[in-house]
Amino acid sequence: MHPEEGANTRMAFYHTPASSTVSKAVVPVGAKPPNHPVPVRLLARLAFDEAYQGKRYEDQTLVNALSHSVQLTANGLTANCVILDVLDEETCAFYDMFEIFIHSQMTQ
Repeated sequence: MHPEEGANTRMAFYHTPASSTVSKAVVPVGAKPPNHPVPVRLLARLAFDEAYQGKRYEDQTLVNALSHSVQLTANGLTANCVILDVLDEETCAFYDMFEIFIHSQMTQ
Protein backbone atom coordinates (compact mmCIF):
# COMPACT_ATOMS: atom_id res chain seq x y z
CA MET A 1 0.00 0.00 0.00
CA HIS A 2 1.19 3.48 -0.77
CA PRO A 3 -0.23 6.36 1.26
CA GLU A 4 0.93 8.86 -1.35
CA GLU A 5 0.79 8.91 -5.13
CA GLY A 6 3.84 9.44 -7.31
CA ALA A 7 6.71 7.64 -8.93
CA ASN A 8 9.07 7.75 -5.94
CA THR A 9 6.78 6.51 -3.18
CA ARG A 10 8.04 3.96 -0.68
CA MET A 11 6.09 0.98 0.50
CA ALA A 12 4.66 2.17 3.80
CA PHE A 13 3.13 -1.06 5.06
CA TYR A 14 1.99 -4.52 4.06
CA HIS A 15 0.45 -7.67 5.44
CA THR A 16 0.89 -11.33 4.61
CA PRO A 17 -2.01 -13.72 5.24
CA ALA A 18 -1.49 -17.47 5.25
CA SER A 19 -3.86 -20.39 5.70
CA SER A 20 -3.16 -22.84 8.47
CA THR A 21 -4.83 -25.14 10.97
CA VAL A 22 -4.68 -25.55 14.73
CA SER A 23 -5.62 -28.52 16.86
CA LYS A 24 -8.79 -28.25 18.89
CA ALA A 25 -6.61 -28.36 22.04
CA VAL A 26 -5.50 -24.75 21.45
CA VAL A 27 -8.99 -23.35 20.80
CA PRO A 28 -9.98 -20.95 23.64
CA VAL A 29 -12.13 -22.27 26.46
CA GLY A 30 -15.83 -21.82 25.75
CA ALA A 31 -15.54 -22.40 22.02
CA LYS A 32 -16.90 -25.61 20.53
CA PRO A 33 -14.19 -26.86 18.18
CA PRO A 34 -14.75 -29.70 15.72
CA ASN A 35 -12.97 -33.05 16.08
CA HIS A 36 -10.56 -32.19 13.27
CA PRO A 37 -7.95 -29.46 12.81
CA VAL A 38 -9.52 -26.01 12.82
CA PRO A 39 -8.83 -23.88 9.70
CA VAL A 40 -7.42 -20.47 10.59
CA ARG A 41 -5.94 -17.45 8.87
CA LEU A 42 -2.47 -16.62 10.11
CA LEU A 43 -1.50 -12.98 9.90
CA ALA A 44 2.10 -13.95 9.37
CA ARG A 45 3.39 -10.45 8.78
CA LEU A 46 2.06 -6.95 9.39
CA ALA A 47 4.91 -4.54 8.79
CA PHE A 48 5.37 -0.79 8.62
CA ASP A 49 8.10 1.50 7.36
CA GLU A 50 9.36 3.52 10.35
CA ALA A 51 8.85 6.74 8.40
CA TYR A 52 5.07 6.14 8.42
CA GLN A 53 4.64 4.87 11.98
CA GLY A 54 2.46 6.88 14.33
CA LYS A 55 0.33 8.31 11.51
CA ARG A 56 -2.57 5.85 11.98
CA TYR A 57 -1.56 3.83 8.91
CA GLU A 58 -0.94 0.89 11.25
CA ASP A 59 -4.64 0.86 12.17
CA GLN A 60 -5.69 1.06 8.54
CA THR A 61 -3.35 -1.79 7.62
CA LEU A 62 -4.78 -4.03 10.35
CA VAL A 63 -8.34 -3.26 9.23
CA ASN A 64 -7.30 -3.98 5.63
CA ALA A 65 -5.69 -7.29 6.68
CA LEU A 66 -8.79 -8.38 8.60
CA SER A 67 -11.06 -7.32 5.72
CA HIS A 68 -8.88 -9.28 3.31
CA SER A 69 -9.25 -12.34 5.55
CA VAL A 70 -13.04 -11.99 5.48
CA GLN A 71 -12.89 -11.68 1.68
CA LEU A 72 -10.79 -14.85 1.39
CA THR A 73 -13.28 -16.73 3.55
CA ALA A 74 -16.20 -15.42 1.50
CA ASN A 75 -14.43 -16.68 -1.63
CA GLY A 76 -14.16 -20.21 -0.22
CA LEU A 77 -10.83 -20.24 1.63
CA THR A 78 -12.33 -21.11 5.00
CA ALA A 79 -10.98 -19.84 8.30
CA ASN A 80 -12.62 -19.88 11.70
CA CYS A 81 -10.44 -17.13 13.14
CA VAL A 82 -7.37 -15.00 12.58
CA ILE A 83 -4.18 -15.82 14.45
CA LEU A 84 -1.55 -13.16 14.98
CA ASP A 85 2.11 -14.09 15.17
CA VAL A 86 3.25 -11.52 17.74
CA LEU A 87 7.01 -11.36 18.15
CA ASP A 88 7.48 -8.89 21.01
CA GLU A 89 5.76 -6.92 23.79
CA GLU A 90 5.61 -3.70 21.74
CA THR A 91 3.72 -5.47 18.98
CA CYS A 92 1.46 -7.14 21.53
CA ALA A 93 0.65 -3.70 22.99
CA PHE A 94 -0.33 -2.48 19.50
CA TYR A 95 -2.87 -5.30 19.09
CA ASP A 96 -4.12 -4.87 22.67
CA MET A 97 -5.25 -1.32 21.80
CA PHE A 98 -8.05 -2.80 19.72
CA GLU A 99 -9.48 -4.92 22.56
CA ILE A 100 -10.68 -7.66 20.19
CA PHE A 101 -7.87 -10.20 20.39
CA ILE A 102 -7.49 -13.09 22.85
CA HIS A 103 -4.01 -13.91 24.17
CA SER A 104 -3.01 -17.53 23.80
CA GLN A 105 0.27 -19.40 23.93
CA MET A 106 0.15 -21.72 20.95
CA THR A 107 2.62 -24.52 20.54
CA GLN A 108 1.96 -27.23 18.03
